Amino acid sequence: MSDYRVMRILLFFDLPMDDTVAVKRYTRFRKVLIKSGYQMLQYSVYCKICPNRDTVRWHMDYLNKHLPSDGSVMVLMITEKQYQSIKYLVGNKTALDKKITTAKLLSF
Repeated sequence: MSDYRVMRILLFFDLPMDDTVAVKRYTRFRKVLIKSGYQMLQYSVYCKICPNRDTVRWHMDYLNKHLPSDGSVMVLMITEKQYQSIKYLVGNKTALDKKITTAKLLSF
């Protein structure tokens, strides 16, 4: 599968956690992400690999239906080739970085 066709969705969020209702919203949103196959890269930064742009569009629609009512949620969609050009300024690839690869994608 071409690294130019495979896409990554990078999702960044900052949600309030100042009361119990806000914590429940945060937890519910995080569970939606995990159930949808997103992996945590850093706190409040999640990543999902999609085989093509159509799948990315589907996931964007799904996310829009499950957004919390307040806070900040941002998405960046990039190709796998662009993702591979990440430079580590401090630290190394973590075990999670090595685990989240395109090797598990099915090719049709």
